[in-house]
Amino acid sequence: MINNLEIKASTAGLRFAVILACVCFLSLQAFGQTNATLKGTVTLGESGKPIHNVIVTIMQLKRTVGTDEQGNYEFKDLPPGRYNVLAHLDRVPDMVQTVDVAAGATATLDFRVELGGLSEQVTVTASGTEQVLSSSIQSV
Repeated sequence: MINNLEIKASTAGLRFAVILACVCFLSLQAFGQTNATLKGTVTLGESGKPIHNVIVTIMQLKRTVGTDEQGNYEFKDLPPGRYNVLAHLDRVPDMVQTVDVAAGATATLDFRVELGGLSEQVTVTASGTEQVLSSSIQSV
């Protein structure tokens, strides 16, 4: 009778060990497949010169990196998915691009900054009647 109980206990322990090993194996396999990388370069217009200190952000993950001296950036250990990536440089309009990142792959997304002249329209109106300077709202 004792021998039969020992066999049942050892069989239950063996089943538990096998199930635990399977769960651990599947977990490791799942983690190995989700690691993806996104990298790219930020350059200046037609010249193609790299721009450093550009802030690059994956908006959905709220992860941010800056570009190095060669204009390169890199995000590691990303889950697969579709992301909106924003490149920000002071005094230049932000740029947003969309990229698909596959499990276990390296995706590349480059930004090209275009600098243009700033144009602003100003409208000036007048009342058509003469006024003294002290009665005007703001002097011109």
